[in-house]
Amino acid sequence: MKWVEICGTHTNTDLIEAFAWFDGDLRLKFIADPEIVKIEDPDRKIYIKLCHQLGVRPYEEVLADV
Repeated sequence: MKWVEICGTHTNTDLIEAFAWFDGDLRLKFIADPEIVKIEDPDRKIYIKLCHQLGVRPYEEVLADV
């Protein structure tokens, strides 16, 4: 298991199915949970931190390479 801190909560990243930044929110989709969790992130700070902690490039950087 890999744990990250998101807004004061330790989150098991093995349970994150998908995540994205959209319209000022970090959106998280957890395995076996139909709901999408929205966390206010107007400056994308949490999103960028999560990308780096998980070893993936932010979506916008990937688009720049296409």
